Amino acid sequence: MNKTLLAIATTVILTACGDNTEKPKTIENAKHEDNSFHAIGMPDTLVSGHAFPTSPDSINGWIKKSKIVDNLETNTDIINHGWDIWTALTQETNQTDNGQSLRRFETWFTPSDIIAAYKRRKIDSLASLTHLQRGKGLLKKMNQTHGSSAELQPSDASVIGFVKFDSTAAAHVFNNNLFYQSTLESLINPDGYAEIVNFPTTGVIIKPVFQVITPNADGKLFFQTWPGEQGDPNRAWGTSAWKDSVEITITGETDVANRIYSINDFISFQVDSAQAAAGGGSVNDYAFLQGMHVN
Repeated sequence: MNKTLLAIATTVILTACGDNTEKPKTIENAKHEDNSFHAIGMPDTLVSGHAFPTSPDSINGWIKKSKIVDNLETNTDIINHGWDIWTALTQETNQTDNGQSLRRFETWFTPSDIIAAYKRRKIDSLASLTHLQRGKGLLKKMNQTHGSSAELQPSDASVIGFVKFDSTAAAHVFNNNLFYQSTLESLINPDGYAEIVNFPTTGVIIKPVFQVITPNADGKLFFQTWPGEQGDPNRAWGTSAWKDSVEITITGETDVANRIYSINDFISFQVDSAQAAAGGGSVNDYAFLQGMHVN
């Protein structure tokens, strides 16, 4: 990581953690409760049969054979690998939170979880990431939208979401104190180069974004839809230009001809009280997954 990127990471993400020089103290007979739900790791074998993590040789071989047609990837190995990862991330698990089933990515740790674990460790040296009472994540504006001239609202297809670390990536950040500003600053050398300890090959970091929808007076949900490039791939597509929508039924009813779809066709969850208190909509609004950045 170069000096500039390291400085950005320090300024934007990590300043909330302060210094890590304080020596932890151990609480006698500390009660170490498990998380209310467990983080479910990526499967050893993906649905295609490829191992996870897939070998770099295989992936680099696919990339060498990449073929883009009309701005779309056509190499079937690359496409299938993308669906492999997506299927694993969104697979439903046996974990629950507030009575709602959790998908694999929803069980992972947010930066706030890791920071809370740091604070717990300062007074209890035996505390770890598993000793936290946590939710699926607070829905917040993404850093990229903070400088926007237009204020985004949850009811207007806002780009809100959370960042998640799988258990191996979270443990790497936690154990190496990578969310401490002092740790990152110590990695900056006079020559401008810096090197963070490599993340494990199993580590996955994601940034899912959601649209929060409030049911109307009739209990119906309407989801704004992107109209497509319409021949102009460089056009700015703010949500005010999204004139189309589809109706989503909670009962499961589907009528494609009339643009009515079942909620089961989407990845969604109902907003809980903690998320609502943090500005992520109102309790029992629905948060629909719009996209996800995966590292």
